[in-house]
Amino acid sequence: MSIFTINSVSHFVISIYRQCHRIASFWWKVSPTTVFDNKFGDNFSKMAINTSQLLDAVGTLTDKQSMRVTLKGSTKGAIVAGSGTFLGGMLAGPIGLLIGGTLGGLAAYAMSNDFKPVSHIIKHELTVQEQERLKERILGALAEFGSRDLVVILPLLMGNASAQQAVLSTVISFLTKDMRMQIID
Repeated sequence: MSIFTINSVSHFVISIYRQCHRIASFWWKVSPTTVFDNKFGDNFSKMAINTSQLLDAVGTLTDKQSMRVTLKGSTKGAIVAGSGTFLGGMLAGPIGLLIGGTLGGLAAYAMSNDFKPVSHIIKHELTVQEQERLKERILGALAEFGSRDLVVILPLLMGNASAQQAVLSTVISFLTKDMRMQIID
């Protein structure tokens, strides 16, 4: 792709964005010129970002990575599997270890319904205040990419590997440190 083509495409995308922003500015009461005064600088923060749309995109990203949260299932499962192995060994010796471990492991697996996708936790189990805190942390992680507008953030999340990694590490940090949950990749 030549420089002329890339330059033309970038001008085309910016002109479409300006048109969309002019239409949206009627609803959000933001002047379209203020957003572009600083060449995509700090003025992006003047436009409100819809929390649910951002968290839906983050949920899609965590689903793609198959991230799950366990609440207390792994500890309980380990206790059940270990108890089964111990009891089997006490009752039937070495063959009892095998049988008890197998039965204990199956019982632990049957109890493992406490594993939930991170997207479900983000969308349905966080309070509105927690969702807002997560949104602000995600936007803080994406600040190095110069984007504070949802129109720019959503394609960035889906196409940029380093932005995806920044968001995923922010979500993991938020859920493990603030919410005291355990993440399973």
